[in-house]
Amino acid sequence: MTTRPSVSDETQAAMDRFFGVKEPPAVAVSTGQDDVARDRAAARLTDRAQRGRNGKWKSVFTQALIEAQTLFPDDGVARHRYAERDADRVMRVSASKAASRKILVDQAFLDVFGADDSAGLGPFLEIEIFPDHVVARGADGKIHRINYSLSKTGGVTFGQPQEIEQTADGTPR
Repeated sequence: MTTRPSVSDETQAAMDRFFGVKEPPAVAVSTGQDDVARDRAAARLTDRAQRGRNGKWKSVFTQALIEAQTLFPDDGVARHRYAERDADRVMRVSASKAASRKILVDQAFLDVFGADDSAGLGPFLEIEIFPDHVVARGADGKIHRINYSLSKTGGVTFGQPQEIEQTADGTPR
């Protein structure tokens, strides 16, 4: 059984197109299906639409969808939008935490290794920051690995630079 969208739904669709919002197509559900079946159908559409997203997003989305069932018992679209927005918010917060960590390590690295050091290796140029170490090039042109740790108060402690080998194409190993 297919129903014609209401004027409100058509208006919402026009606004979504205008602002570039891309949502999965609406699911036509007969009146005989229960909430669980509707939510499963919406989840299948969301899964298809969000294949590029990672497992954490999907996990948060699923939990938010369960929560949304109590908040919006008669509105599958509202449940879907609530869950999607909640998952997107969690991912933005996670990304900002990772970015904050990288900025903190980057600034501390410049403070500690940005000038000539006592070992005579000269200032280091950061190449890449990893969760537990920094890969950097010394003034001598050699690649070094510098381990670090973060304290709960936001301090960064660096280990001693250790020279690492480079492959023929210049990548460290």
